[in-house]
Amino acid sequence: MQRLYQRKAEACGYRVFVLPQRLEAMKALLFQLLIAIVLGAGLAACQMTTNTESRSATEPEGESPPTGLKGRTMIAAPCPGPAIDDKPCPDQPLSASFEVLDGNNKVIARFQSDAEGRFEIALPPGTYTIIPDAAAPLFNPRNQPQQVTVQTKTMTDITLRFDSGIR
Repeated sequence: MQRLYQRKAEACGYRVFVLPQRLEAMKALLFQLLIAIVLGAGLAACQMTTNTESRSATEPEGESPPTGLKGRTMIAAPCPGPAIDDKPCPDQPLSASFEVLDGNNKVIARFQSDAEGRFEIALPPGTYTIIPDAAAPLFNPRNQPQQVTVQTKTMTDITLRFDSGIR
């Protein structure tokens, strides 16, 4: 092959000086360089895929810490009769179901508080309305909405107090 190119070049009036040993060495070097480039590109692509998979399995790129509400639901002044100074009537935990409404009054979530009135619900930052379920042991529970604001980058601690209806 080398001789063919050499003859063509000489036929056109060019003088060709090719050292066969150098040509073979250059071919080998170019072949090694090509292999290195292909392997490097393959490893880089593999590394990018591995990083993407591990990030999505643990923490997606750009994801913020969890946000939402956590706290307690309480029944305010559940004692019957007039208030007596020496007999305090502390708030009591409320175990009930609740609905979370967005700014368009659309139900976007539901949660249940436990026997101690504790709850936790994940929600994106924003302003919401919390409404007790109709079966909650409260006076007219559906008419006791509570507006709450979920802060960014944290779980917002809150105590929701509802009227027992006892006077």
